[in-house]
Amino acid sequence: MKITELKPGQRLRATGRDTRGHVITREGYLVAEPQLKIAAWDGPRKQVYRLHVDTMPDAVPTRQNWVSMLPEWEVEPLDGGQDTDDKESSK
Repeated sequence: MKITELKPGQRLRATGRDTRGHVITREGYLVAEPQLKIAAWDGPRKQVYRLHVDTMPDAVPTRQNWVSMLPEWEVEPLDGGQDTDDKESSK
């Protein structure tokens, strides 16, 4: 799923980088709209999306729950993602 399609409250798995530049996977609820930022990325500064993903759906966006991802990267929706409605309507 593209980052630009995400809405707060969706469950997802996102692999990107944390505040130190280490690769990290966060799994849970998107607790805020994706934010387009400028960040250091392997030296030069680049545009990245910052996603706040937490196991608690009502969590506040913090440095402890963010993951930065390049705009062309995708996330993995959980709980069937957008296909859930299609499956229900075909029953």
